[in-house]
Amino acid sequence: AVLLGRRQVELGELTQKFRQVGLAHLLSISGAHLAILMGLVWGASRLVMRRPNAHALLVLCALALYLLVVPWRVPIVRASVMSALFALGYVGGRVVRGTELLALAALVVLIWRPGDLFSPGFQLSFGCVTGLILFTTPLSRRFVDTVSIEPRRGIRHWFSRRVAVYVAANIVAFLVAMPLVAYHFKLITPLAIALSLLAIPFVTVALAMGYLKILL
Repeated sequence: AVLLGRRQVELGELTQKFRQVGLAHLLSISGAHLAILMGLVWGASRLVMRRPNAHALLVLCALALYLLVVPWRVPIVRASVMSALFALGYVGGRVVRGTELLALAALVVLIWRPGDLFSPGFQLSFGCVTGLILFTTPLSRRFVDTVSIEPRRGIRHWFSRRVAVYVAANIVAFLVAMPLVAYHFKLITPLAIALSLLAIPFVTVALAMGYLKILL
């Protein structure tokens, strides 16, 4: 279910339990799953190839293969368009802003399926990513500036910044998604932030092992 988005009937009760605690997004193929895959491919390509353009081309090939086996739902289409445009911009030596990628992805999705504008999947996917692009960095910097009293250099500051970005991203995603989830599903999950912080590292490891198994 997590690797390929295939939902069996027997997972219905489990999905409902995940939804009640705010972790249903981990069972649905989304931009987070694709980002993990693209990050793994990008990191592996940097270990074996020196040409930067080759990294982007390998990402495009992995993306094309992945789209052959997963269902084309709104979050995966949005993430795929953004990933492909980023890779193409990297090959062409162009710097592409996240908001521009997101706007073009929204345009592609709405041309493909205009009715999705009113669906919870579209609103949650594009709403959360918009929030992440606009607010994650400012919020994470506020965290670091608040707790950091040491000079801004060294491995400790680098690690603290990564943790701050991770926590800020989860907070922003929760605050954006909470009113939409409450409206569409009549559900509020206050534990979602803490549980997501704990669960995502395990999901990342599981996805990495699953993708490696598929590759082998």
